[in-house]
Amino acid sequence: YMMPGTATGGLEMRSIAGGVTAYFRSLNYKIEDSSQQGRIRFVGNMQGSISQASFLTLVVLGCFAAVGIIVQSLFPEGPFGLGPNVWFAPCVFSPWAGWYYWGRAFRRDIVELSLEMSDDLATTTLCAL
Repeated sequence: YMMPGTATGGLEMRSIAGGVTAYFRSLNYKIEDSSQQGRIRFVGNMQGSISQASFLTLVVLGCFAAVGIIVQSLFPEGPFGLGPNVWFAPCVFSPWAGWYYWGRAFRRDIVELSLEMSDDLATTTLCAL
């Protein structure tokens, strides 16, 4: 991201770095030592959302129910004469979508930033790596 430098009326690097640090700290990220010189590393833990897992479960349930209604209207006797409601049996597997999301929602997130000023102080570059 390119911003105007101090020569063109932009913010100083110290205030930009302070703003970026405040933003990541508000998201519960912590500053750690970066493996390379001149970079800032923020480390945070991404968390799953119960509402998002519930939403995914309900969406998959709705999809299975809609497919069940369509297939029931096409084949009213059901497969092998089992009845028309057998087409709704896959609705039982809809909680698996929420469980799958919940099992993969928690992860460690790493953001490395580099803040550089051009030689003529005209532009400041913020790079997310």
